[in-house]
Amino acid sequence: MSRARDIASHGYTSTNANILINPSFTVAQRGTSVTLANSGYALDRWSVSGLSSVGGTSVNVLQDINAPYSRMKVLNTGTTTGHSFALQVIEAVNILGSYGKELTLSFGYSSSSSTAPVVTLIQYDSSGGVNYIATDAAVTAYGANKYKYTFTLPSQSISDTPALSEKALQVRITADGAANAPAEWYLWETKLEAGSEATPFVARPYSEELALCLRYFWRIAKEVIYHNITNMAGFSPTNAYGTLPFPVRMRAAPASTNSGADDFYISGAGVNHVPTSIYTDSMTTWSTQLTVIATGLTNGSAYWLRFSNSANADEYLDFDAEL
Repeated sequence: MSRARDIASHGYTSTNANILINPSFTVAQRGTSVTLANSGYALDRWSVSGLSSVGGTSVNVLQDINAPYSRMKVLNTGTTTGHSFALQVIEAVNILGSYGKELTLSFGYSSSSSTAPVVTLIQYDSSGGVNYIATDAAVTAYGANKYKYTFTLPSQSISDTPALSEKALQVRITADGAANAPAEWYLWETKLEAGSEATPFVARPYSEELALCLRYFWRIAKEVIYHNITNMAGFSPTNAYGTLPFPVRMRAAPASTNSGADDFYISGAGVNHVPTSIYTDSMTTWSTQLTVIATGLTNGSAYWLRFSNSANADEYLDFDAEL
């Protein structure tokens, strides 16, 4: 049955737009299985905390697509004393028109202990101050493993409203409520929408979801050996420069990291030079200039920045503009 016919069969004629990004966890640029020391970003746009009150443990976040829907699976290893949660921070431009109005958060959830989750909602102002709209609030069950929570997003004065590209609202779902974190829990079909009802979840096409995620994070990951990244030009015997455009305009000029300079080659005239460093300059929301430091380069010669021919598949170049 098509999604549209499925919606119609349940008596709905429409579904509201979803404010959350990557709500069904289909985009996983950092990998489909990510181990965090305690907390951090895993599947795109979602930050996961293993145990907020206990350090030194680890949390494994996986993309689980073996179910009838794509979902996020969280495995807490070591001690399970404390809380485990997933959160998304929403950019101000994405909630324009929502101030002073009702919003409904809905999601699918299950855990190894079968205890209901709770939600926390945090509103930000222009100076970074916070207002807790809800703290560990009880949710309403409205179907098998489905929960919802309706709230009013408080109005803000013009001077207090964050700039459009800044953080405005945090949505946090805590596993098993006030209980200690379960060893295993799942989250799926998350949705934040206008109104007091949880309308049917409809997934966006993958290409559209990926484009939304790329505004906040872009990973160029090695797919094959000698994977070309961008063309460059020699500027001196030890320097080469090149411009790398981003696939979409990023939220802000991003920070850049990579897996290590020796994971790359600067290649030209049949020679692969191993860089000693790679760094970015003149960063904007649209592009960056890459500078590669290596020996044996020729001023004015054409080069390619590419991944090496090693068997290591965990080579990457990251651009991070997360909130």
